Amino acid sequence: MEPLPQLLIVDDEPINIQMLSAALKDSYRIRFATRAEQALDLACRFVPDLILLDVIMPGKSGYDLCRELKSTPGLANVPVIFVTGRTGREDEAHGLAVGGADYLFKPVHPKIVKARVDNHIMLKRYRERLELLAMQDALTEVGNHRRFEMTLEQEWSRLKRTGRPLTLLILDVDHFRHYNETYGLPEGDRCLQGIARELRQCMRRPLDLVCRIGGASFACLLPETERHGAAVVAEGIREMIAGLEMPHQGSPIGPFVTLSIGVAVAEQVVGLEATGLIGAADESLYQAKTEGRNRVGDLRILNEAEPVPVPPSPQKAEIHESDAI
Repeated sequence: MEPLPQLLIVDDEPINIQMLSAALKDSYRIRFATRAEQALDLACRFVPDLILLDVIMPGKSGYDLCRELKSTPGLANVPVIFVTGRTGREDEAHGLAVGGADYLFKPVHPKIVKARVDNHIMLKRYRERLELLAMQDALTEVGNHRRFEMTLEQEWSRLKRTGRPLTLLILDVDHFRHYNETYGLPEGDRCLQGIARELRQCMRRPLDLVCRIGGASFACLLPETERHGAAVVAEGIREMIAGLEMPHQGSPIGPFVTLSIGVAVAEQVVGLEATGLIGAADESLYQAKTEGRNRVGDLRILNEAEPVPVPPSPQKAEIHESDAI
């Protein structure tokens, strides 16, 4: 059964929170905050499906909070409905201008607020389905390169806020050019589809993500996965694909389809960029390939207290797009 959508109610008056909760609790999971700072923290941690926001609160106003939400990666597309006693047309126009999706005047009728929330949740779900299609690889039905880049940006921002590690795996099908030459392009497509299905099975938590980032290259993003877990997952994936024993007569390293995997973990990265994590994983992948393939490269660590890995040369960076070595 699909979980109920999450709402965040932000109001400094408990009676208003109680009234809105009573109207919505049967259809939604409710969290609430009484201050803007508390609301932003909750939104970053739980990413609600919709926010009901008062305008006048102690400290930061609802307008200011809405601006901040719309500039925060991962929260910009969360609809905000202002629920306020400020009934002037200029107030309403200002609320919409700063990013509000709707504007309700207090006192609100429970059926009206429920209908407005239902409508905006439905529209959000529809937009998400369209966006997902736009960020899905047509052949394998996993994420495409665009989704990888967008998700990495979001997870990098979260890593900076929380300090929780982020693991990146870059995976290459070994000698895939020879596979296509041996079996033909249609069979090559079926091979990639099968690998993608298996990789999806390995992404067991809601935030884990697999994307196809090149011809025979995949990337796995594993939020909140530390060093030991990264190595275990990478080796488990390599063994799983090898264990399928998919024939590969064109491979010079064995009779079956295999993977080479680069693995990197970002830890404390306040002063670093996400491109460093990609460079570190690429270096690990390059090592796995030069040492014979069908293996996991040495784990690379990205930490602001440690030297940043040198980004790979263009030849190394493109190695997961070809069988150059």
